Amino acid sequence: MTSPAVQLCTNVKVPQLWLDCQLTIIRATGLEGTFFDGDQPTLGTSFVGRFLAVPKASLEAGNPFSLCRDMASATLVFRFRPYQNPSFKDAAWTVFIHRIDEEHTVRQQQTRLLEMATMNEVLPTFLHELKNPLASVMAICELVLEDVLPAEQREVFEGIYHESQRMKLAFDGLGTVSQNLTRNDVQDIGLALLEACSVFRPLLERLSIDLVVDLAPLPPLPLEAGGIRGMLFNLLNNAKQACQPGDTIRVSASLDGAGDHFCFAVRDTGSGMAAEVVNQCTDLFYTTKSMGSGVGMALCHAALAAYNGTLSIQSTPGEGTCVRACIPLEGMDGDSETTR
Repeated sequence: MTSPAVQLCTNVKVPQLWLDCQLTIIRATGLEGTFFDGDQPTLGTSFVGRFLAVPKASLEAGNPFSLCRDMASATLVFRFRPYQNPSFKDAAWTVFIHRIDEEHTVRQQQTRLLEMATMNEVLPTFLHELKNPLASVMAICELVLEDVLPAEQREVFEGIYHESQRMKLAFDGLGTVSQNLTRNDVQDIGLALLEACSVFRPLLERLSIDLVVDLAPLPPLPLEAGGIRGMLFNLLNNAKQACQPGDTIRVSASLDGAGDHFCFAVRDTGSGMAAEVVNQCTDLFYTTKSMGSGVGMALCHAALAAYNGTLSIQSTPGEGTCVRACIPLEGMDGDSETTR
């Protein structure tokens, strides 16, 4: 009698196999008809006979482990996990299966593009609705602080005003991808960077993290101050999350080469990143932090790419990270001359 074929279970995203102690396939879910190029595993068959040998030492250790097999059109990754659910006593192992091929990579890229497009469409309206009441709160605080107040009340309103500034900076960071980075006239970008650092400094001081600001003299530049502030906020926030008390974050900025590029960098002495994390840290929603969003670096990368800018990342585990953003300055010289 022919063993029953594996059936599709549409609510399971990652294909899974359940194996007994003899590594016989006793259950399977999440497998599409083309996952194994039409040659589906069947219940009651041996995993070893169908796919590949499993090291005896790995089975005896009883810990999670992974195996790979190169097939004609793809690579299969099998992630073994001990199965201890009493409701399915015959199962000894759960095997999660990942297929890596060119089509899968293209689908991932398409998904990321759609996610970025959605954010670009939704964020401006969302941020506009948040910024309006925030501006009102800041205006009220400014008016109140102009009066003579008891020390305790002044401290409260100054705290509200400072946190409102930090929220505005965070909104600028989220809106980076949806706003222009260049403009026809010029703005004081050095002042914009200093403002961002001054808002961030009290938070870093509470965390016992040093902030060093080293800005070269800058002429007014044809760049959008809000967009630059937002990018710096995202990079400072990432650096802060990588640092421990006693670490240092250094912000620098200058014109490079012939003065046709504006560059700024955030360097920290924090935990650093492994090479595989560096390669993925600009992917939208990719994060290694339990409370991370995976948005900041992706927004910076997308905003710079839209203006032929670059985001370079150098990191060493245990030593720290340096993230450097460079933006070409179109027509900067002419605009700058008119302001000097």
